[in-house]
Parts: sequence; C-alpha cells; structure tokens
Amino acid sequence: MILEFMKRNKALILVAVTVIVISTLTFISITKPESNTIPSTPQAVQSTDKTNQNPSTMIPSITLSSDRASAGSMILVSGGGFVQSAPLQITLPDNSVVNVTTSPGTYVSTLGVSSKYGTDNSHFSYPQGVALDSSGNIYVADRGNDRVQKFSSSGEYLLTLGVSGTSGIDISHFNTPVSVALDSSGNIYVADTYNHRIQKFSSSGEYLMTLGVSGKFGTDNAHFSYPEGVALDSSGNIYVVDTYNHRIQKFSSSGQYLSTLGMSSEFGTDNAHFCYPASVALDSSGNIYVADSGNERIQKFSSSGQYMSTLGASGPYMSSGMSSNYGSDNSHFNTPESVALDSSGNIYVADTYNHRIQKFSSSGTYISTLGASGKYGSDNSHFGYPASVALDGSENIYVADFDNNRVQKFTPKGSFEKYVTIPSAALGTYVISATDGKNSVSSPFSLVSQEMSANKPVQTITGSGNASTTFASYLLSHGISVKDAIQKSAGPVNASNTFAFFLLSNIAQNDTGNIFFSPYSISDAFSMAYEGARGNTESEIQSVFGFADRETQRESIKELDSKINSPDANYTLNIANALWVQKNYPILKEYSDSLQKYYSAKAENLDFEGNPDGSRVVINKWVENKTAQKIKDLLAEGSITGFTRVVLTDAVYFKGTWFTKFDESQTRDADFSVSKNDVTKVPMMHVETGFKYLEDDNLKILDMPYNGGKLSMMIILPKDNYSNNLISLLSSDKLNQWKKNLAVKEVSVHMPKFMLHTKYKLNENLAEMGMPSAFDWALADFSGITGYKDLYIDGVYHKAFVDVNEKGTEAAAATAIVDNTVMCGGTCGVQPIEFNADHPFVFLIYDNDNGLILFMGEVVNPSAG
Repeated sequence: MILEFMKRNKALILVAVTVIVISTLTFISITKPESNTIPSTPQAVQSTDKTNQNPSTMIPSITLSSDRASAGSMILVSGGGFVQSAPLQITLPDNSVVNVTTSPGTYVSTLGVSSKYGTDNSHFSYPQGVALDSSGNIYVADRGNDRVQKFSSSGEYLLTLGVSGTSGIDISHFNTPVSVALDSSGNIYVADTYNHRIQKFSSSGEYLMTLGVSGKFGTDNAHFSYPEGVALDSSGNIYVVDTYNHRIQKFSSSGQYLSTLGMSSEFGTDNAHFCYPASVALDSSGNIYVADSGNERIQKFSSSGQYMSTLGASGPYMSSGMSSNYGSDNSHFNTPESVALDSSGNIYVADTYNHRIQKFSSSGTYISTLGASGKYGSDNSHFGYPASVALDGSENIYVADFDNNRVQKFTPKGSFEKYVTIPSAALGTYVISATDGKNSVSSPFSLVSQEMSANKPVQTITGSGNASTTFASYLLSHGISVKDAIQKSAGPVNASNTFAFFLLSNIAQNDTGNIFFSPYSISDAFSMAYEGARGNTESEIQSVFGFADRETQRESIKELDSKINSPDANYTLNIANALWVQKNYPILKEYSDSLQKYYSAKAENLDFEGNPDGSRVVINKWVENKTAQKIKDLLAEGSITGFTRVVLTDAVYFKGTWFTKFDESQTRDADFSVSKNDVTKVPMMHVETGFKYLEDDNLKILDMPYNGGKLSMMIILPKDNYSNNLISLLSSDKLNQWKKNLAVKEVSVHMPKFMLHTKYKLNENLAEMGMPSAFDWALADFSGITGYKDLYIDGVYHKAFVDVNEKGTEAAAATAIVDNTVMCGGTCGVQPIEFNADHPFVFLIYDNDNGLILFMGEVVNPSAG
C-alpha cells in the first residue's frame, strides 16, 4: 500500500518519530520516602593514597551503577587496572558469564581543551608533536600557534618557546614547528619545519644552535626541506627527518654531518628509499625506527644503517607519489606519522589517518590498539588524526591528538565498560565478579523484587580497587568532548547539528547497514524531558544536546517549531508533540503547563498500570495519524509496562518535491558498490542541470533543493569508492563551511532510488555519549515532573522512514533560490561535473534559512531497505 502510494506521487517522504518512555523507579515507591533517600550520585570508596598513586600500577577494581536490581534490569559494570587488551569474564548472580575485552590503556588526563583551539596556555592549535624529559615534564609542538610549550608531569604550565600565534624566521620565532625532542641534559630540539631548520635550546629556553639554513631549503648536507622530525641517541647524536628530501640525516651533538639513510630527493618503495618520512625513534641498542609515512610503513635499521625489518606494507604509488597500499587492519597503516618505543622495545605507532595508536612487540607482533580503527571522534576512546605518540618513565602513553587540539595521557592498564542484563535467580545477596585470568575482583550485589522499596544508600564502587571519582562523573568525563564541541557551537541550530553528527558516528560504530534518523526529532523530545530534569541528570542532558538554560531552550524550540510548521510552505513539514500520563498520577502543574505552552504537547491520561498494551495501541495510533500512516507499531509489545508513568512523543513528517525533477524515463538499473566484494543492481536516477556543488581532496558535495527553495538535500559522496572513513570527515563546523563555499555548477547526477525503514532504541547510544544517569533508576532525577526522584527513562524509541524517487507532484514556482541560481539544464555549453552516487554516501535534509538538520542518514545499500 505504501509502495503504491509512493509510486503514484513520486515525492520524497520523510517520517521520524521519537518516543521517550518514563517509568517509576522499579525499587522506589511512588510516594516520597520518609527517610534514607537515595543520593543523587553513587558513593565511592576513596583511595587512601590517591594523591601518590601511580596510574600505571593501579589496583584492579570494578564499579556497578547500582548494587541492587531486579531480574531483567540493566546495569553498567565497569572496571580498571586489568591486563590490557585481555579477555575478561564478568560473572553474574546465576553464574552466567559475559565476555568482554579490556581496553589497551586507560584514559587518565588531557592537556588542552578537547575540540577547542586557542592561544592561551590552556589551549592548543593543532598540536603535532609531544615529548617527555627524564623528570616527566611534557613538551608539546603546538603547530598552529607557532610555539613549543612545556608542562610539568601534573599538567602545570611552565614555559613557552616561540611567540604564541606569530611565525617568524629569527631565533625567537618558529614557523610551523612539528616535532620536539630532548637530550639527556634536558636540552630541547625543535623541528622548525617551515623554516627548514632544527633549533636547539637549553632546558631554560636559551637559544644554543641551529642545524640547517634558516628559511632556505636545499638538498645538500647543510640544508633541509621541511624537516618534520628530530630524535637523539644515547650519545647525543641528532637524527633529523628531512621529510621533503626523503631522507634521515645523522649529525653529531655539535652539529657535524655524519651519515644519511635514504636517497636524497628520491622517493621509492624499496628498503633504500623513503617517501615523505615523518618521524624517527631509537631503541636502547641504537636501532633506528622510521615512520615512512608515504610508504605506509615503519622501517627498522641497525645503528650502522643496515635494513632489518618492516611493519606495514608499502605498495605501488598513486599519481600523488604516495603508496596506495594502506589499510585499517592490523598489518596495514594509513599515513603513520610517529613512532616511539618503551623500555621493553615494544613499538608504538601513531597511525594517523586510521585514528589510532598501535602497539607491536619488538619482533613486530601486533599487541593492541588505542582508539577505534578508522573511526574519528573526540571522546576519550577516540582520536582525530593522532600525530604523535610518546612514553614517560612509567610507560604511560601520551598522544598529540591533532584535530581535537589536545594531548591525552593513558596508563598501560586495561579497563572496560559493559551493560549487562540481570538474570533470573533466587532473591538474595550475591557478588558480581570480573577476572582477566591474572586479577579477580568482585562487588556485592542484591537481587530484589520489582516491588521492593530501596530506601537505603547505593554503594557503587567496591572490590580491592581505588577510585577518585564517582561512577557517574567517570562516565560523564567520557562525554566532556561532546559537551565542549557542542558548547563551541553557538545557538540551538549549531548545537542540534553537532549532536546530529555525534549520534551518526555513534550509531555507525555498531551498525554497518543503512542509517536514517531525525536528530531534530530526538532533540525536540529530549527538550521536553529536560524541562523536568534536575541535578546531574539535567547537566548531562544539557551537555549532550547542547541545550541552553531552561528558559532560553524552551523559547528557542517554540520558535523553531513554529517555523517548521509553516502553513505557507511549498511542501508538507509538520512536527507534533504529546505528553501521555498515567491517570491519577500527580505531575507538577508547572511541568504540564510548560509542555503545552512551548511544545504544544497537551497532557493526555492513559491507564498504563491497568491496561499497558491498550495504552501502547493508543500511542501508536497517534503516531500513525501524525505521520500520514507511514510509521506504524512504533512501540512493540512489552515496551509499555505497568510501571510506565509518563510517555513523551515527538513526530516529524516531511513530504516534498524536487525543484528540478529527475526524468523517470532515464532511470536505469546500474551497479552500486556496497563494498569491494559486494556489488548490487539498483534503479539509478539521472538528471543534468545546475546545482550547488563543492569538492575537496576527499569528498564531492551536492546540494539539491526542493520546491520553494527553503529545504535542500545535501549528498556527501567520498571520492574513494571503498572509503571507510566517510563519517569521520563530517562535522557541524565543516557543514557550515561547505554551505558557504557551495557554488552553482553544471552537474550530471546519477543517484539511486532508495527507501529506508529504520528503528532504534537509543538508551545505550545516549548513555555512551555522556548522559547515563537518565537511564539509571538509582541516579535519575526527573523531580521537575513530579517533585520527587521517582522516575527514570526506561526507553528511547526512534523510528524513521524515507522514500527518495524521481519527481513528485507539481507544485508552485520556485522562489528565492531561483533568483540566485542559474539552472542550465545542459544548455550552458559547459562540460558537466560527474556526480555518480554508485557507492555509500551520507545525505541530510536541512533548512536553508537557518541551517537546521531535520533528517540525516547513510546509504550503504539502497536495495536493503
């Protein structure tokens, strides 16, 4: 029925619905407890010596988000201090086992402010190099600020070399410093890349010496060409990575030329050549390790320069002169920019374009990975083009996270986080334990009935471990980068869009198929929940979604919703909200009045307690009516229970026609490359006309307007048919820049017809992004709804539908976009640009007036539906 309707109308129809189900706390009566109220955050067992605790020797410990729950409930188990990258078993009350793998390291701290650049001493601007001296002081080559900064081991600012934010050629200035190194006396060596020199300073910052000729590049032994790396051996000899001369040069401590690795000014893939080497390091035996970036490899040479071994796989060159043999598995790299070694000879590689740090044994066996291979991000488990890696005397790992404007520190100990469902067992006291085979710890846990009142404090960190923060604040720390990035975005539109890209990245980590959702529908629904959130729950929701204070937020949403529901548009775009409340359940008048005034969400009473399934049917029917029957059965059986007290619903429906229609007669079956080994036939539409268009080294970007010109679809297509990094290239800031730079070009567009149906339960996604307390009955605080801490979010359900096809119904003439755009339609005499969306792409529907993203998704396989 839907397919037939769509074929008749040929319109783009987009539907998204978000439903938040709010239940009573399973273990708290719905009346106010008389005493011993549950604290808003868990109680932590504090370390008796946490100020002197060495993170690399931290004692294993585990954390439970709640020490009591009923069968079927979900809690979060996390731990730290375990063997890194090891299989770990969590044993539950019925002796069932949940298997996880510990991380290769545990996040400790950050220098800089994630995703924010600046020139003061608390910010960086694209830091590219990091090094440490024997006292543990940290040195950062702050490339974009043309300076090198020194910090104590605890992160206290100590010293600056160079003039912040000002480049120059004299000895007090740098021009794009990329790398920094220290000798045994604490002297500082800086690769002053764009000045074609290496400069040496005393530990106090006094200028001592220059290698190379300032401001002049050359190929003889007295000159460099954009040197990017510098290192020293135990004798004080200086090794310079002369990047654009494709060589490594060795000098004595006094600056006398000694020898060369590589062939000057010649790149190649054999063992006598390099291709744009980026970094050099030495082990205790004097062996030399080179990050041969353009060849996608790490090469090892003896102290005398004899080739020994290779990590990675070099291959044939592309036209750019770079190796094409890159990859994201553990035997390949993608532009490795840095290499470092620990005291055991293990090798650490900053695999920059794979957004990860990899560890190998001295013999080259893969051990572990920090970061998520091929996944860009700004939380503490992801990197954004990490450019440098270094280790201190305790073998803590320091990463210059280039695109996130920060330097991060990790211990070599493993940690884990895992949501587990409590199994059925006899009521009583148990332990939940975790073991990695060498370390075992446990935590007391009580299995209770759903009706049991929990009027006693919750202990959440137990076992033999030490902890300096509560679990809630630990989880929130993982969302700080989300918060920073969103706060950097001024206004509700940029905040909503930033959230959209974070959520897309989060979903894509576990979903390799088609993705489609409405970020604004989710944000709008949580704005209603935010009205009733208080305390830490309020702060977490505000951070993840970038909401302003409550008064500003509600006014902003009211204004945006009124513009969305414009009756004069040349398309159908409606948003609707509703508040469903258990009959006779007391909610605060202030809350219900706010939802009706600002969100047009009138409170409706249902009998969740007595007739949960009948209530579910009523809500599903409302959803169907608000989405023109496109979203049916959103809430599955069992999603509404007798404990449900409040349901918030938000529905967005859009139906629009292209401003320039595709000619249905030109639609042909064509190949679509899902992956290298998976090609499918799809109906491919075609149109050639003037569109706003932009491309860069990695992407082609096409903007296709709908009738009326107010809304557009933007398609973001990677130039590499098999790129697995597309989502990592996207952000709200980049979207804003793209929109500014789009220009009308004659474009020949080939795009598949596609219809997507998606459904998500977003509890875990949102918890991982930094708002876990809303879903935890022991921590949630929605006292702004009832006056008590008796509610938590049981489920966030989001369902979306999109159908993209040729043309749609006829509509009114175009408006402003026509005045500003020349539509050539093949008559301009210009060779059209080919835009062939025959491989996975990202698309989004946005408002041209304010930039708000209404829908977004990734098409991986158009035929998958």
